[in-house]
Amino acid sequence: MSRLSAAVFPVLALSLSACASLPLLSDQSDTTMADPTQATAELPLPEVAWSKHTLDNGLTLLVHEDAKAPVAGVYVWYRVGSKDEPEDRTGFAHLFEHLMFTGSEHYDGEYFEPLTEVGATGMNGTTSTDRTNYYQTVPTRALDRALWLESERMGYFIDAVTEDKLEREKGVVKNEFKQRRDRPYGTMWDHLVQGSYPEGHPYSWPTIGEIEDIEAATLDDVRDWFKTHYGPDNAVLVVAGDVQTENVVERVEHYFGAIPAGPALHRPTRDIAPLPEEKREVLVDKVPQARLLMAWNIPPAFSEDTNLLELAGNLLSSGRSSPLHKVLVEEREIATQVSAGVWPKLLGSQFIIDATAAEGVSLAELETAIDEILEDFRSEGPDPDAVQRSRVRLYAAAIRGLQDVGGGGKADLLARSFALGGSPDAWREQLKQYRAATPEQVRDSTARWLKDNRYVLEVHPRGPRSTGAVADDRSTMPEPVGPPPALTLPERERFTLSNGLEVVLATRRGVPQVEFRFIADAGYATDAPDRPGLASMAESLRTRGTPSRDAIAISEDAESLGASLSSGVSRDHSTISLGAVRPFLDDSLALFADVLRNPTFPTEQFDRLRKRREAAIAQEKAQPSGLVTRTLPSLLYGETHPYAQPPSGTGTVASLEAMSPEDFHAYQQQWIRPDNATLLVTGDIDRAELAPLLERHLGNWQAASGMAAPSKRSLDVPEREDERVFVIDRPGAMQSYVVAARTAPPTGDRDDIAFELLNEVLGGTFTARLNQELRVKRGWSYGVGSALSDALGPRPFYVYGAIQTDRTAEAAAVILDELSGIRGNKPPTEEELNRAARSLTLTLPGNNQTLTQVTGSIAHLLRLNLPDDYYKHYVPQVNATTPEATIEAARRLIEPQAMTWLFVGDRAKIEAPLRALFGDKLRFLNRDGDAVDG
Repeated sequence: MSRLSAAVFPVLALSLSACASLPLLSDQSDTTMADPTQATAELPLPEVAWSKHTLDNGLTLLVHEDAKAPVAGVYVWYRVGSKDEPEDRTGFAHLFEHLMFTGSEHYDGEYFEPLTEVGATGMNGTTSTDRTNYYQTVPTRALDRALWLESERMGYFIDAVTEDKLEREKGVVKNEFKQRRDRPYGTMWDHLVQGSYPEGHPYSWPTIGEIEDIEAATLDDVRDWFKTHYGPDNAVLVVAGDVQTENVVERVEHYFGAIPAGPALHRPTRDIAPLPEEKREVLVDKVPQARLLMAWNIPPAFSEDTNLLELAGNLLSSGRSSPLHKVLVEEREIATQVSAGVWPKLLGSQFIIDATAAEGVSLAELETAIDEILEDFRSEGPDPDAVQRSRVRLYAAAIRGLQDVGGGGKADLLARSFALGGSPDAWREQLKQYRAATPEQVRDSTARWLKDNRYVLEVHPRGPRSTGAVADDRSTMPEPVGPPPALTLPERERFTLSNGLEVVLATRRGVPQVEFRFIADAGYATDAPDRPGLASMAESLRTRGTPSRDAIAISEDAESLGASLSSGVSRDHSTISLGAVRPFLDDSLALFADVLRNPTFPTEQFDRLRKRREAAIAQEKAQPSGLVTRTLPSLLYGETHPYAQPPSGTGTVASLEAMSPEDFHAYQQQWIRPDNATLLVTGDIDRAELAPLLERHLGNWQAASGMAAPSKRSLDVPEREDERVFVIDRPGAMQSYVVAARTAPPTGDRDDIAFELLNEVLGGTFTARLNQELRVKRGWSYGVGSALSDALGPRPFYVYGAIQTDRTAEAAAVILDELSGIRGNKPPTEEELNRAARSLTLTLPGNNQTLTQVTGSIAHLLRLNLPDDYYKHYVPQVNATTPEATIEAARRLIEPQAMTWLFVGDRAKIEAPLRALFGDKLRFLNRDGDAVDG
């Protein structure tokens, strides 16, 4: 729902060609793996075919055809960002990103609504230093609507801006500004850009701008800014997906052709602005851990040296065996996280190292250790085997990343490559350079650019303080053409291995990738009341040791195979996953079987992770949303309920101290076993090939002898009939985080679909009642919504949002009114239900483009015991739900006078108005969730 703005150095992580296809091995043991670094042939370089067209008004159009799903990505890249702002008008590009969602001459409304009603997915707009972009993925039948709306935004927007719209969006941006600065480390990146560039440089102010500049913006200012920067000749339009190029060109000429070109622009040129010497700054802020940023100004995106530095960042910090992670996090344990990478930009990029110090470690010690690693890298260069592993890892990332056609996928890739690299194929040229790069070239580029002339920012915790042609008539928005496409998931085959493990196979051809998900009936509902976080910790340790591999070997083997190994827990399940590319399928499955069957939960790894978990808990307690997620579950369910612990799975400091490796082995034996799980396999494989592979790697795996099938504690929870109000004091907070929650019936309940519709109407989308009332109409918040989680037991239903401090109680009163209204005198209208139904059903094809998305949809059915044909009946059931049915369901889901409220904010400012609203119901908690005197 939220609109994102300034990005933080998104590193282009796409494919490299490197390793040969290895034959599938027929009789390898579970732990034997061939050496992919010995391969001589290259994996195929991914390709995204495109055609380029230029309209008479200067608009650049790129078209890519991909028919795997009946959707099209529509993506507009305006060549205007914060770098183009006058110094006294900072934040204008970001303000315009917001304004340009608010309607046009021929459509007076928020842009999300007409797109949501046709089933659009991935809708957003973002602003960076170099560009403003807007994107959405729509069913192909609604392509005309998306093009009409984007052409309205480009050519028919500015005369629809009123003083009221401008003031409202200024208020929204100011709330975003406050929300960002209210978070730990919220001002760190602003200090980075201001400190690492000389005054007046186009990159020397933050993208979000300064409050005083935003407040000073007038209607004449914004009109002049729009007419200067948002013409078609300053934009790139990409249409990618299930389209025909000739038809797209015709439609784009129709909608965009009559928009006049903008004025000639002076464009800033390459301006790397390397610092003459090291520059250092210290920031003292409300943060739980000390943090260190180092930045070097380097050449623009896609240049030869910057490509080499992209590879250097990947080598320095990606994977457990990378020098920064291995030394700082694993061996010396002086950092809890570290990353290195390039923030690619048009005029000049930045190479950034970001490290968080472990408890008790000085930033001086951390910086010295980083400098030693960098000096070794600059002098010796990377290991050739590490370069090869990086190539395979990035090849696999490309295979996975090129399945989406919209924002974040192919459309974004083509636009970014063209605008920053000069050609839609710039990303492929970059990959070719990665493939050809030698360790010596990477070393030399690092030595050239990562010198002593860097910017260093120390962030220290603050001590405690006291308080062509166009249609003749644009007045009608195009309607979708043809019937909505149905969601078509691959047919499922079920079979059972000789050890009783149930396998569900969904074959999907077209991409050389196979995904495996071992879904165990476990999750953090298995944790004992005095061991919250145990299942999560066990799964975090799973890939850190087996009898034949230590943590580094597991990481290096996975990288060498282009495989992704992961494991995690939800309320009711533990899932161990493998993503494999076809050339290394057998070896990848051998690695997967090893970590699934044989984790050793090494003590030294547990000790390391325990310290990081303790740091993570401190981070959660430092953030309003983290305090809410840590505190709310026990308030809703009671402290001993299986769902009472934080959904992050971090547990508590006390539980971490009480855990031992014996607990993890007991968890593995009791819960992670073939008779307590289902194995889901999707992708480029059929049963004839899959079954023998699974039998070889998993068929002889048995549950521990004599151990009965496990059972969980009861999930029942009494339904509350009283209203409770809790406050956690956060002195100095600029906003209050507000949550109103209660438990709802489990997923699969008879009213489940009506519950979903109600949530959509109330707070499930940008255009829902709560957000329209509190953000769009009143400007008190950056976003307010509602959510209904999935669970096998009673699940949480909650309203949530960050509210400006002086409106906290008033916003709570509005939320109460909306909760009362939707189950009482303002039930969902037929129009609202139809809009919600479209949102839930028409988005299904767009949300199932990639193999990972398809795997997730099928896993959803398996986890919640839903039938295989669930989605076949889902759409007609949603469309058949009547207003009367939702009224009845609302009275089961929502009880305004029996909500559990939690406020995280400045008590000194919010207590009095909250008492006026709630009376003597207020109770005060500390950051551990314990009661304090009120």
